[in-house]
Amino acid sequence: NQNLEFDQLYDLFAIRIIIDRVEDCYAVLGIVHQIYKPLQERFKDYIATPKSNGYQSIHTTVVGIDGKPVEVQIRTLEMDRSAEIGIAAHWNYKEGIKKENNTGIDRHVNWLRELVEVLQSEDKNPEEFLKLLKLDLFKDEIFVFTPNGDLVQLQHGSTPLDFAFKVHSQVGIHCVGAKVNGKIVQLNSELSNGDTIEINTSKDQTPNVGWLKIVKTAKAKYHIKRLVNKEQNEQSIKLGREILEKALRRLKRKSLYKEVEDSPSKFGFNSSDMVFSEIANGNITVRDIIDKFDQGQTLETIDIESETLTERFLNKARGAAKGVVVDGVSNALIIFAKCCSPIPGDEIIGYITRGRGVTVHRTRCSNLPFIKQNDRFINVDWDVSKSSAFVVRLRITAQDRKNLLKDITESISRLNMNIVSIDMKAQDGFGICILILETRDTRQLDRLNKKIIQVQGIVDIERI
Repeated sequence: NQNLEFDQLYDLFAIRIIIDRVEDCYAVLGIVHQIYKPLQERFKDYIATPKSNGYQSIHTTVVGIDGKPVEVQIRTLEMDRSAEIGIAAHWNYKEGIKKENNTGIDRHVNWLRELVEVLQSEDKNPEEFLKLLKLDLFKDEIFVFTPNGDLVQLQHGSTPLDFAFKVHSQVGIHCVGAKVNGKIVQLNSELSNGDTIEINTSKDQTPNVGWLKIVKTAKAKYHIKRLVNKEQNEQSIKLGREILEKALRRLKRKSLYKEVEDSPSKFGFNSSDMVFSEIANGNITVRDIIDKFDQGQTLETIDIESETLTERFLNKARGAAKGVVVDGVSNALIIFAKCCSPIPGDEIIGYITRGRGVTVHRTRCSNLPFIKQNDRFINVDWDVSKSSAFVVRLRITAQDRKNLLKDITESISRLNMNIVSIDMKAQDGFGICILILETRDTRQLDRLNKKIIQVQGIVDIERI
């Protein structure tokens, strides 16, 4: 997990010294260091600064006999019991002896409360919970400070965003910037022991999916995923409403929209929003809805195409609708579907439309399930020359920095590809680039993806 070489392991042989009092731990430490030479970089005092899970002990590594490193752990009997049988069990063991110790557990198990919060959330996922549990239990820790001097424990590699969520979930959610030791830093900067962090917030700020690439702690990941999923769900509901409304309007069946809103139980849901979300995700089609309410009636063909692309993109795509043969015939009227924009290398299929010739879709197009009349499908094949160019649309997400757009466009120019349009926006430390360009085929597009992903700070690239 830490990418260590075998000779970097210093705890192959270890000695544990257990004594009665805390002050004696430091006396024993002094004796050990007098006899054996310590390795300064291997000294950790978890008594003065306990781990977030309550673990306490002094760890030191010394040069032993024949120059071999030996790890020495020094702790009290009470600390050893906590380490061996757990804080909660040890606290229960001590309950009848020292009642005042009961409040001590509150200082040590905040991390456990945070994990329980994840487990009790609406989107329960045992695998995700186990992943987060391992994330918090088995990472080295650092100690940083708030502007008021309060000590905050974080796992090694944490960023200002992790610190913000550690202080309070609302501070993390609305975080827009950070200062470390009085200097403004990016949200993906790695914190070090002893740093003092100040967080700037804005009520208009909300997390985005790029934050998941930055944060390290379980609490931060949980809250970001929860809010991102909520936002995506709201977008799915909105999209599902639009898909159904437009399809029913085209079929002159607008009255069914109200019936879907009023009767979500027909689809096994207790909310119409869930039905619309399923429509957007392709799990429920317009055909399913009409069949559910009008059993026995025939549904006319629905040729739904995305209307989200720019007019320039649509015109360019129509102009490039060449290079496809329909059952061996090359002069047929061909239109590329705007919803999936196929390019050479994609598996394709044709659909005979009324008065518009053959519409070519990618075989994985999400709109194909809307089409009922299977007898209208027809085999189509690519037949392109090397000079042919096809339009494709990409979304690139990257950490915002100087010269980012320059580096992206240079990657494109190296492959001699033409940029049709480019739209770049910066928000919350991230740059979102919507790129429309011309490509010969999927092979050239794959080469471009490999070049762009190598650009510094690139988080994700996807074809849309």
